[in-house]
Amino acid sequence: MNALETARFLGYNNIVWIDDHFNTSPEEVANLIISNYEVCSQYNFNDTSINEILNQYSAFKDLDTVDVFYESIKSDLISFLQTKAPVDLLRIKNIVLEQETASKSEHQKELSPKIIEQICNYLQIDKDKRLNFSNAYSFISSTKNDNDTLYMIDLSEGESNPEKGLDILIQLIRQKSKSTAFILTHNTSKQDERKTEILYSDRPEFKNKITFSVISKEKLYNESLLDNSLKAALKKVTLRKNMVAILKKLEGHLQSVYSNTNNLLLDLTPEDIEKYIYEKGESEGVSELYVIERAFLSNTKYYIKDFFNLSKHQPTLEKLRQLKHIPIEIHEDFKIHPNLEYFRKLEIFNDSKVINNNFTAISCGDIFEIEINNKKEKFILLAQPCDIALRGLDGNRALKEGILAPLRVKNIKYDNPNINLIEIPKFIQQSPEYPIDLYSSYHTTYQQLKRSQKELSRTFKSLNKALKKNYDLENKYIGLKEMKLDFKIDDIQYYVNFTNAINVNLSILDLVAFNKEGYLSFENNQTISNHLTIAMQKRFEIIKDLFNKHFIELKTKKGSNRNFYLQANKALQIALFLEITPEFKCRKNKLSISWPVSRIGNIAEPYASEILKKYMYIMSRTAYDLDYTLSI
Repeated sequence: MNALETARFLGYNNIVWIDDHFNTSPEEVANLIISNYEVCSQYNFNDTSINEILNQYSAFKDLDTVDVFYESIKSDLISFLQTKAPVDLLRIKNIVLEQETASKSEHQKELSPKIIEQICNYLQIDKDKRLNFSNAYSFISSTKNDNDTLYMIDLSEGESNPEKGLDILIQLIRQKSKSTAFILTHNTSKQDERKTEILYSDRPEFKNKITFSVISKEKLYNESLLDNSLKAALKKVTLRKNMVAILKKLEGHLQSVYSNTNNLLLDLTPEDIEKYIYEKGESEGVSELYVIERAFLSNTKYYIKDFFNLSKHQPTLEKLRQLKHIPIEIHEDFKIHPNLEYFRKLEIFNDSKVINNNFTAISCGDIFEIEINNKKEKFILLAQPCDIALRGLDGNRALKEGILAPLRVKNIKYDNPNINLIEIPKFIQQSPEYPIDLYSSYHTTYQQLKRSQKELSRTFKSLNKALKKNYDLENKYIGLKEMKLDFKIDDIQYYVNFTNAINVNLSILDLVAFNKEGYLSFENNQTISNHLTIAMQKRFEIIKDLFNKHFIELKTKKGSNRNFYLQANKALQIALFLEITPEFKCRKNKLSISWPVSRIGNIAEPYASEILKKYMYIMSRTAYDLDYTLSI
């Protein structure tokens, strides 16, 4: 499909172009000549009177102020141009525009009359729909049911109003127009169209009120690229228009979903809540709110899926599907939108605000930040999800220890992207059909293969690709025992390093769940939170009893700080890990202990369990004796 067929395919049966190019009034032509005085004074017009007027005042250019100089010329030009027929005014204006275009850089150029005429003919824009700004207002006011109308609007009206096109958008909003608009401008490059579009669309007068897209005129200069540029622009603006339409409908739908879910939950009897929410939550070691959250989310998810099946929404959804057949050029430096990364992160990652403010118990997937040698390192807690949970009334769990695996940043950079870490043997390159025995494996050992040259080359290329992915800046091979996280933390990509994982006492880590900050700390007079589950409350009481008991013992004894430190660790059964020394404080009525450790987030299920599964697989691999009969 060409651009016109695409426009018709997407439902745009009426295309209107609004541009000061179509204004051929004597005043407009005079203003255009004056704004291009230097160029026009050098051009030989067929109408010698124009040159005479310009030359007549040239002697006064440096004597008068700019305003006086141009106003004097303008008056004479208007008087002369008023004697000309509309066709002559258009011819003169086109000459000036051609001279203006030739004198400016590529980025500053306005569309030439020739290009404008080509585009109008290409898109079959009727003569009566090629409007100047003055005529546009009356046209918009008299137009009804314009859902099938596409407005192509020049951003500026010459130099007199650099944002006149945005005033047209305001007029469309006032008319409650359902049309679509292009804003044409040379004030942005084709790479920065979206930035300019966001800048305009975020203004209060436009936000969520009208659908429009910004097009750089730079894309329309080249006739060979014109068709693809217009098709891509049509797809972008139609995609956004239909996305807005479907999201507005969904917004209203969600209100009814919320009411429906509320009613379903409120219909539960006290006995239902006691047996299936309180008792179930207690036995599984989760908050009763967790059960309600699951019920609410499952019902909401169902109704959202059902929403897309409703027949009244099918036309909008069908239009979105049609857009798949129209290609859009993707620039090499194109980067994923941060909002998409944000949505993906919500699926996988719970931040510290969510888990710590709710006094959530530790679980598989918790991420900790630990200060080691004045440097903050990140670790992920791995443990069987069921066994790590605190259950029942006794505050105990099936596990005593978990795994803390470091999160590492791996920076890979290659000066030459085509470099091969393993060189393809020349006899493979030179013997297309010669079958050979080659021993190959993932990094150093080889298995016997009989393949053609083409297959062997592909094998080596794949091997090199795999190796490149697993080399860090120091060219150390670190890829066999690591796993890339499916999201970024603070815009940094982390890898789980299984090699340096360590065991940790889970009873110590419980301390992070007793304060809103998620710090690994405790003090003897710390108060209990009502947000804690029954099992966590019991755990809190056990730890507090230990603190109070030890505090009383210490008050009756005398000893050095070193002796106090040793006694505190023994009495509280706190084991050191990673050689991190806790900070302890003992005052008149207060004993506290803390580590430079805090919980900063949690990887949701089933992603956390997948990391645990990968860890167990890697660390339980079978090791075979070296086969000394193999050739390398």
